[in-house]
Amino acid sequence: QSDSISWFVVDDRKMYRPAETVHLKGWLRRYGAGPTGDVSPLKGEVTKLSYSVDDSRGNEILKGETPVTTDGGFDLKLDLPKTPNLGHARVELSASPASGLSGSTYNHGFQIQEFRRPEFEVSASADPSSSIVGSSAVASVAARYYAGGGLAGAPVSWSVSSSPGSYTPPGRSEYSFGTWTPWWGWGWEGRYYSRPGHSTYQSFQAVTDSAGVHHLKMDFQAMEPPAPTVVRAEASVTDVNRQAWNASTSVLVHPSDLYLGLKTPRSFVEKGQPIQLEILACDREGKAVAGRPIEVLAYRQDYEVVEGEYRPTRTDVQKQSVVSSAGAPSKLSFQTPAGGTYKLEVRGTDEQGRANLSELTVWVAGGKRPPERKVEQEQVTLIPNQKEFRAGDVAEILVQAPFYPAEGVMTLRRSGLLSTKTFRMEGPSTILKVPIEEGYVP
Repeated sequence: QSDSISWFVVDDRKMYRPAETVHLKGWLRRYGAGPTGDVSPLKGEVTKLSYSVDDSRGNEILKGETPVTTDGGFDLKLDLPKTPNLGHARVELSASPASGLSGSTYNHGFQIQEFRRPEFEVSASADPSSSIVGSSAVASVAARYYAGGGLAGAPVSWSVSSSPGSYTPPGRSEYSFGTWTPWWGWGWEGRYYSRPGHSTYQSFQAVTDSAGVHHLKMDFQAMEPPAPTVVRAEASVTDVNRQAWNASTSVLVHPSDLYLGLKTPRSFVEKGQPIQLEILACDREGKAVAGRPIEVLAYRQDYEVVEGEYRPTRTDVQKQSVVSSAGAPSKLSFQTPAGGTYKLEVRGTDEQGRANLSELTVWVAGGKRPPERKVEQEQVTLIPNQKEFRAGDVAEILVQAPFYPAEGVMTLRRSGLLSTKTFRMEGPSTILKVPIEEGYVP
C-alpha cells in the first residue's frame, strides 16, 4: 500500500437551474497507508486542482483550475451555461501531488434541472418546542403567497404521529438516560431488543383563517413506558390550483421533570464480581434533585422455549431502594451469582407523580447462550469493557462463543494487519486483553 489523498467535497444546494452558480468547497488530507498510518495535512504538496464538468450526456461544459491553500482547502464557483443537458452532472477534480500519493482524482455529482417556482410557501412551528406529560403544545402552519398576503380558506390536512425519542440533560453526557444501547451493536440478545414505546398516528382536516394560518392544539396526557417521545405534526396546504405544499414541526415530550442517569465503570464483569451502579437524579436542565425515592430492579436475562423459540425470562431478581440527594450520585451494588446478561431497571417519580424509567445492560463472563433450533450460522459476540481508550490503557474484550471448548484467533487490524494471537476457550466466554499503543491513535 502507499499513502493516498483523502477528499471531502460539498456543494451548497445539490440541484441547480441552467445559468446558475454552483458553489463547491472541499478539503484534502494525506491518508497514511499501512497499520501505523495516520491522517495528516498535505503540507503544500498540492497547490492547485484542475477540474472539468460534464453534463448528463457526458459533454464537457466547464473546465479550469483552482488554488489549494496550505491547509488543504479549496473554494470553487462554477457558472453553468444556459443550455446544458438536464439531469445528473458531475465535476471531476484532479490534483497533481508528489510521487507516491494515490487517489489524486475525485468525482462529485449534482443535478441540473428546470423547475417552476411555487406560488406560495408553507411553514410550520410549535410552541413550545418541548413539553411534558400533563401539558400541551400548539402546532401552527402558515401559508403565504410569494407575491404577498396569506392563503385564506385553504384546506389543511394535519398528520400527527408519535415515536420513541431520547434526551440527555445538559452537562450530563457521561450518564445514560432512558434505554441504553451498545455502541458496538448487539449480539445474540439483539433479536429481543426493541426501543421502548410505540408509534401512534392521528389525522385532522381544517382550513386556514384569513391570514393563511391554522393552529392545532396537542394535549399530552400519558405515556407508557415513561420515556421521551417525539410528536411530529405535518401539515399539507392546498391552493385553488391544487398545488399542495407540506411543512412539519416536532415537539419533544418529557415523561417527567425527573430524569435518572445510570453509569457503570465497566460494560462487563467476572462472575462473582459485583456490578457497581451509579444513579444520578436530575431535572430536565441537569440540576441534581434531592429527596426523590428511586426503585431499582436487577435481574439476569435467561431464556425458555415458547412455541419452539427461545424467549427471555427474568432470573436472580434483586430489588433495592434509594433516595436521591443533591450531592454525590447514589451508588449501589448487585451480586452476580451466574454468568450472563444482566438488566438494570431504575424508576422514579417527580413531585407531581410523573414517572421516569432508565435501563442499562451489563454482561457477566461465563454466561451460556441457548443453542439455535434452526439451521443457521451462529455468531461470536465481542463486548469491550469501555467506550474510549488512551495510549497506555489495556482494552478488555469479552468474547461470547456459541460453542466450547474452542480455539480462536484474534487479529488486530488498522489499515492492515497489526498482530495475531491464538487463544483457547474452555467455557462459554473468555476475556482478551489488548494494550493500546501510541501508534494506534487516532
